Amino acid sequence: MKRWKSDGGPADADDREAEMKKERAEAWKQAMALRKRFNTLVVCRANTAQAYQTVYEKTDAYRSATSLKPAEAHRVFVFSAELWSECAAAPWSNLADWKDSAAAAIQFMLAQRGPADVLIFCDGRSRSCRQEMEILANDARNLAELFIIYAPTQRLGRRVAWSCWSLSQ
Repeated sequence: MKRWKSDGGPADADDREAEMKKERAEAWKQAMALRKRFNTLVVCRANTAQAYQTVYEKTDAYRSATSLKPAEAHRVFVFSAELWSECAAAPWSNLADWKDSAAAAIQFMLAQRGPADVLIFCDGRSRSCRQEMEILANDARNLAELFIIYAPTQRLGRRVAWSCWSLSQ
């Protein structure tokens, strides 16, 4: 005999799994809608700071930069060492490796000095990447460091921070 809709019987497990799948699908849809609304993604084939700048100057984000005011709207530039060097087969399995091509991207970002610009550098949990970033960003103005420490749970899946967050408007 099976329990139905009581304290942890098979029906509860199936319902919970279906609920989690539905929640993840909804979070993914919301994230994609926000990304398309707020993010500009551009691919640049060259690996020089000047090439990145040339491509960037063709985007809407560059053209709207003069109208941005601090505390109202911002341009946010994000560099992730983990994504820059990830292994396609299992990107979460190893720490990031420093790639020399990353220096050009960081130099491009450091050249963005608008009053409403925010630059975020993520070291990918790699001490070598962090050291290289510190050298490159040595003269950056208004530098702040942030460390995030979290306790992994079963629901995190890949065991990385924020992998179970859902976005809401």
